[in-house]
Amino acid sequence: MAGRAVGAGPAPPAGPARHDPAIEEVRHDDYLGRTSVASLRRSTRVFVERGRFELDDLRSAITAEAPDVLVVDTNAWGAAAVADAWDPRAAPFDVPPGPVALVTTSSEFQDDGVLVRTALHALDGTDLTVLATMPAGASVTDVPRNARVDEFVPHSQVLPHAAVAVTHGGMGATQRALAAGVPVVVVPFGRDQAEVGRRAERAGAGVLLPRRRLTAPRLRAAVRQARTLQPAAQRLARAMAEEAGAAGAADRLEALVRDWR
Repeated sequence: MAGRAVGAGPAPPAGPARHDPAIEEVRHDDYLGRTSVASLRRSTRVFVERGRFELDDLRSAITAEAPDVLVVDTNAWGAAAVADAWDPRAAPFDVPPGPVALVTTSSEFQDDGVLVRTALHALDGTDLTVLATMPAGASVTDVPRNARVDEFVPHSQVLPHAAVAVTHGGMGATQRALAAGVPVVVVPFGRDQAEVGRRAERAGAGVLLPRRRLTAPRLRAAVRQARTLQPAAQRLARAMAEEAGAAGAADRLEALVRDWR
């Protein structure tokens, strides 16, 4: 490594927590908003309140690690403020047998279990094996024979077998599917998910189905349409691979450190 880097953002679901646990005690409740504006206000409040705890969290990490580079999750607003004040030269960053349908919901509770329930009904009797993951926890009854519901399954093990991914539009789950060449159906429930869905659709690798239009027949039709987009999804995956992913980002960061020196 040409320099030391510190990352700031939501902690992974497993492994030792190195962040202030108070951050995750501030939970999303934007699903309770009666309008899109009300939901956005609730979501904004969460990021602001979490940011209060992120301030000292990242400052402590900087003191302990003395990094040359900070990589900050775009959703960590407090950490981003610390990073901006720390160094004004910091660069911004945007940004089973048979075919499988991977269905995903948010890792933070968003009351999006209806997506799984609708998908199980919509894809019952099709040629697809449905694997639904609900990391925020939820109970689902009446699971059809061609389906399985788990709290967590490594998507890296599922996507090589997937013909389509039905997702809430989380940036992580959606990008992982597209990076694997799997077309997506995006049913956004809030936050940045509608924009993620629009980008997948504009790339020709996904179908955007608004939440208010979510029904079993419409979802079945969207899945059928998405499966025809596999060539475009595979082209997008190749283009993403050419960007070199995390390794490429690390190389660019190291190049920045070398230039600063």
